[in-house]
Amino acid sequence: PDWFVVYAAKEYQGSMFVAPAGMLITAMALNQLSFWRDGELMAEMYYRLRDYINQQPDAELLCNLLD
Repeated sequence: PDWFVVYAAKEYQGSMFVAPAGMLITAMALNQLSFWRDGELMAEMYYRLRDYINQQPDAELLCNLLD
């Protein structure tokens, strides 16, 4: 099933499948956590996820929302 995603900071509203939505939310959380304790580990995990996202069919949309 699709999820309806609203991301006000990027003025995005639209449907996306569960997996890309989960990757988007996880990447956003890891990015925020990278500024807290154990930030280096969270940043490494964020960039690993970004590398994986770049291999996905929705990569362009997800990367635009993350940048």
